[in-house]
Order: sequence, then structure tokens, then C-alpha cells
Amino acid sequence: MKNRTNKHLRRVARSVGASSELDAVRCLVERYRLPKEPLELILTKLGVSEVIRGPLPFDGGVFDYPGGTRRRVVKLNSLSPETRQRFTLAHELGHLFLDDLLGVKPQCRKDEQLERACDAIAAELLMPMEETRTHVETLGSASPAHLIESACRFGVSLQAAATRIHYDLKLWPQSMGLWQFEDSGPGVPANDPREVWYVGKRRWMTKRPPFRVFYDALTSSGSLRARESYFENGEMKPIALEVLQLHQRRILGIVT
Repeated sequence: MKNRTNKHLRRVARSVGASSELDAVRCLVERYRLPKEPLELILTKLGVSEVIRGPLPFDGGVFDYPGGTRRRVVKLNSLSPETRQRFTLAHELGHLFLDDLLGVKPQCRKDEQLERACDAIAAELLMPMEETRTHVETLGSASPAHLIESACRFGVSLQAAATRIHYDLKLWPQSMGLWQFEDSGPGVPANDPREVWYVGKRRWMTKRPPFRVFYDALTSSGSLRARESYFENGEMKPIALEVLQLHQRRILGIVT
């Protein structure tokens, strides 16, 4: 999670006796989850009778059926990518944990701090702190290929893996991003690629950086390293990138 305090995680920290919000999340997850226990089984223990997947105009949520049946279900948007559905499932577990421990109801969706707290819990459920630390340290230096390997290892999106590794656990100080080329015709880039997501400090203003290595990556089957320049405070400054083309003309980059 980013460096900001969260009122709900502060309460969790007091409840579990943790010294930081990150440790509080780890202790909270350990309270409700046995090692390697499937997420669906944790839901069952918390009173969820069913996970329903279907087309929805939102990612998902926890729902209580009317009529006094006390039946609780989790709904997931089947139109979302599998990694997004899995993150949403873990996020809803975060709501259930906080409901059980603190009495904070899942229906309080307008509470931004609650949503961030549940995102933090989801990150720990999907990429446990110690397991992720060991995995990333085994990989060695930051690279697009290692980020892809980490995302696949834990079954999360590239952005979720980058956020966990960079912001939460501070294992890689490098920034990471994904850019997308938009075609104006067969094989012809319309303009500089647009930023899809970026994790870390962006040292340039535009969401379409005109880096030459992005274009070189379109014709390369492997990763490329290059030094580029960006404009800041009236002068050009150097920057180093390692990039790799993914499918659909997307460019994954590590910025140092």
C-alpha cells in the first residue's frame, strides 16, 4: 500500500497488537486463513454460501439475501479478466474480515479508506508478504520478465504485482509501467503509446512519452535496454529503461 495512514488498518493494528499497518494486515490474514487455504473455503467459514459469477456493471460485492434467510453470497463480474475476478474475491474477503473484527459493514462502499484497506488485505491474501519477499529476492534484479514471472506465480495482474513489490514491500525501487500502441492502420502506430498504468514516481509529465525504445520493442522478440531523455524544469535529463513487448502491441517497462 502507499505511504498513507488508514483509520481502519490502525484499528486492526490495535486489535492484533501490530506495530505497523502492513504487519496488521499480515496478522489479520493469518487469523482467518490457514496456510495455502483456498479463498473460497475462507468465504464458507465466514458464512458465504455461494460465489456467483455473471455479467455485472461493477466488479462485485457481498450481498445478503432478503427474507430473513441470513444467506450471504459474493457476486463477481464474469466479464472481468480472471485476475481481476480473483482480486475482487480477495477484496470482498477483506470486507468480511473487517466486518467480523471491527463491525465495519461491507455495504459502506463510499468509504475510500475502507476500500483501500480491503485492497491491502487482498494484496496480502494473493501475494503473502514473506512468500513474495522470498520469491522476488530469488529472482534478483528488477526486469519486465521478472515482473511477468511474479504476476504468473501469484495469479495476479502485472499492475497488482508491481504495486505490491514497489509500494507495499519496497523490494524494487524502480518504477514500472505499461504502455499501449494504438494503430491507425495495419501495423502503423497512430502516435506515441499511451500509458495504461504506472507504478512509482513518473519523472515526465506526458502520458505519451516519445521514447524511441518503445518503437524498437515493436520489432524485438526480447527485452531491450536503452537510455532516453525527458524534459524537466527547462532541461533534458537522462533516464534508463528496460522494455519488453507483450501481445497486442503493449510495452512493459522498468524505469531506473
